[in-house]
Amino acid sequence: RFMEDPVPSGPAKGKFIPRHKIDIMLDDYYTKRGWTLDGIPTKSKLEELGLEYAAETLEEAGYDLG
Repeated sequence: RFMEDPVPSGPAKGKFIPRHKIDIMLDDYYTKRGWTLDGIPTKSKLEELGLEYAAETLEEAGYDLG
């Protein structure tokens, strides 16, 4: 909703965030956390966290872990 309807009041009154800007911010957020652009932790991130078994399970289920 905040992507389409302007903020009704306050310092940001009348403003909204276009979808394409949210997509850019979301991609950046995922990348900085070591996730794929689908929001799934990368294999290297899971290994860093000691979750090798999770990486194996996700890959066996067909997920692309980057």
